[in-house]
Amino acid sequence: MQVRFLLRAPNVLRSRTAQNRKTCLSADREKLEIVIFMKLGIILQSNKPEHAWNTFRLGITALKAGYQVEIFLMNEGSELDTISDTKDFDIAAKVAEFKELKGEIYACGTCLKVRGKKENKACPVSTMSDLLKMVETSDKILVFG
Repeated sequence: MQVRFLLRAPNVLRSRTAQNRKTCLSADREKLEIVIFMKLGIILQSNKPEHAWNTFRLGITALKAGYQVEIFLMNEGSELDTISDTKDFDIAAKVAEFKELKGEIYACGTCLKVRGKKENKACPVSTMSDLLKMVETSDKILVFG
């Protein structure tokens, strides 16, 4: 019998490489495999196409590497649904790919309200408590913008 555990441990760089797989024997001599993955929290505070594009590129790269990724949209970042694609930055395609890979997106409800916006199809409305939870449960937090 092989059992896999998903563990998070701060201050340890993790990926799907062999160095992050530990095999040990249980009391009944069965093999147990422990695999450690990172949870990455990203805060997007900008409505600039290049900032949004790079935020989602990193998120996609991390998801493909087996990490869990959450993106929280704050300030101008909450305008994600109105950021147009450009010749160089295919934001809509990156957002769609991120969501297909099971990445999570949240938007600051107050930031949306200030802009006269409501919940949109890209992400649910969230609160500062939700952001705090993301910060507390993530191994690393990055801010774009």
